[in-house]
This record gives sequence, C-alpha cells and structure tokens, in this order.
Amino acid sequence: MHKNLTHLHPNNFIHYLEAGLEQTPNRKLRELAEHGHPKIRARVAENSKTPAILLARLAADAAVEVRIAVAQNSAISPAIRLKLLADDDPNVRYALAEDASVPFEILILLSEDEHPYVSHRAHKTLEKLAESGKQAGKKETSRERLLRWRENASSSDRERGGGSGFFATG
Repeated sequence: MHKNLTHLHPNNFIHYLEAGLEQTPNRKLRELAEHGHPKIRARVAENSKTPAILLARLAADAAVEVRIAVAQNSAISPAIRLKLLADDDPNVRYALAEDASVPFEILILLSEDEHPYVSHRAHKTLEKLAESGKQAGKKETSRERLLRWRENASSSDRERGGGSGFFATG
C-alpha cells in the first residue's frame, strides 16, 4: 500500500480507489467529492472523468492538497486554471507552473509570480517547452518568440533600471 495511504481506514481506501476510476459514475464522484477525508476529495480531483462542475467546486476546497490535485488535472477548464492562478497557496500555483500542458499565457503570468519558487518553476517549464520545440527541428513558434521577446524586454528594463518585469508600467 502507498505510504501516504496507510492511515486510511479500509472503507476510505475503497472510496479512494473508486474516486480514481474512470468508470466511476458521476453520481458517485459527486458523493466522493464531499467526502470528509481530503485524500478522497483529491483523488476525485485527479480523475480525468470528473465533471467540470465538481472540479470547479474542488478548486475552492479548503485543503490545499485537493486544490493541487485539481491543478494537476489536464481536463480542467481555462476558467478553473485562472481561478487556481490566483490561489493564495504557492504550492497550488507551483503545480500549475510545472505542468507543460498549461497554456503558454498562464505560464508567462506564473513566471512573474511573487513567490520565487513558482516563478522559477514557470521559467523552467517555459525553457523546457522552447527546448523541446528546437529538438524536434521545428521552426521558432510564436510562443518561443514571445518568450524570447519577454526575456529581452526584461533584460532591457533591468539595464535601464526601470520596471520590474513583464507587466511593469511606466
């Protein structure tokens, strides 16, 4: 048994397994999304077949591990990603920043995050995406051009002593 699940009661372990199955009916996922144990709710949030309405509710869960699980679900809507982008907990934003499937525009916003770990992780993910495009022998994409432009603009701002990043004004 997984070390993080050893403390689950056997009934909860069954719920945990059900919550992760793609064939679990939506009515059961709704029930499990309100379970008292955050690991069960997180497992529902990880399930790629969880309906968007439940993912939206779980994105506001009090337990950070549940919100992280929502952030790591590739099936979440852009609206849910934007909600998680503004999450108070940097661990949730970090989960978004390390996901290469997150839209480029959100990674750009995360690269300017106030928390240094989040912004660094977003930069690394952007670099990984740019590198993978180069290795595939592709011509520079608009994303890569924007990243290059952003890096050039930021370094120019630093050299002039103005602004503090991509969205600096005045």
